[in-house]
Amino acid sequence: MRQVFLKVFINGKKHKVRDFQPDLGYSYYARNSRILRSHFLRGIALFRPDLRIDPYIYSEFSIDPDTYEFDKKGYWKAIILATLFVILIYMGIEWYMKYRFGISIIF
Repeated sequence: MRQVFLKVFINGKKHKVRDFQPDLGYSYYARNSRILRSHFLRGIALFRPDLRIDPYIYSEFSIDPDTYEFDKKGYWKAIILATLFVILIYMGIEWYMKYRFGISIIF
């Protein structure tokens, strides 16, 4: 069986979009989903200038609206902030459990 690739050109560089086989749960994982999203938005802006893209989309997927490139710094900043928030919430629950009931979840 021949494997098929979709090739996407961004700034003259060739990117391969790998073929995937969906599982029985109809879920899939694409390695280059960030490139696909940014290329899709660039295509909408290029071929359908009458359509407006909500700025929330750019911030949600960490895409620079001027260059349509993935913003790694913004993405990792959001991941680190979310992780710190979860850790702080968990520590708050831990301290409450220790103060209120005298038992600890961790130790």
